[in-house]
Amino acid sequence: MTPDPWTCPDCDRTFARTGQTHKCERWSVDHHTRSKPAEIVDLLTVSSQPRAPSGASSSRR
Repeated sequence: MTPDPWTCPDCDRTFARTGQTHKCERWSVDHHTRSKPAEIVDLLTVSSQPRAPSGASSSRR
C-alpha cells in the first residue's frame, strides 16, 4: 500500500514521503540557464520537447 502524499505546510508542494527534504523555493528554467553557454540551453530546449509516442514512425534513418 502506498502512503498518502505529504504537502509541505510552508510551500504547499506535495511529496511522496512525509517530511521530504526540500527547499521551499521555485526557480524558472531561465534562472538555471542564464549564465550557461548557448549550446547547453539548446540541449535543454531539445530535451524538453514532447517525444513521439512509442511505436510511431520516425523521420530519422
